[in-house]
Amino acid sequence: MGRELIKVLAMFILAGAVSGCAKPLLVGSGQKFTQVVNPEPDRMSLVYFLRKDGALSKGLVDFPPYLVTKFTPLSAEKFPVIILGDKMYRPMLFEPGEVTFSVITGGSETIKLKSGETRCIEASRSFRGIVFIGVSELPLEKCLQEIDGLELAMTITQLRRRNGSTPLLQPGFKDLELEPTISPK
Repeated sequence: MGRELIKVLAMFILAGAVSGCAKPLLVGSGQKFTQVVNPEPDRMSLVYFLRKDGALSKGLVDFPPYLVTKFTPLSAEKFPVIILGDKMYRPMLFEPGEVTFSVITGGSETIKLKSGETRCIEASRSFRGIVFIGVSELPLEKCLQEIDGLELAMTITQLRRRNGSTPLLQPGFKDLELEPTISPK
């Protein structure tokens, strides 16, 4: 019995060491917040996504990036929208209509988008006896204050290109390509 226990413990230690050596998913672009203007206000809605984990979670666990998905009332199929690491944001363009945003491990938020408007969706954690990860809409003024100083997340298309994969089909929305910015010295 003692030898079997030692083998099992050794296996857990080895597995922990190997998983601790795995590279984290790097999703940041290195660029800091820049407010953008909707380039297609007559046919698209601008939506900012942000993630800024709260002070209660600092140092407890290094949560991996969140995958935010989208689906519409006409389709139960979910489409990946953006992967957000802590202290990251990304603006995206969406067609008008009702859309639901969700994260795999938590809640969702349904909003009705109109052409030319700007909205903001936050992916966040909250502690209510359990860890809950969800998405919720923020008022635009508060959103722009929260985003200030955050890092621009790469789009899923950029991540796939970086890894040699083809872009995914993105029905109803598209990446907003931003020009590289030069940091002030």
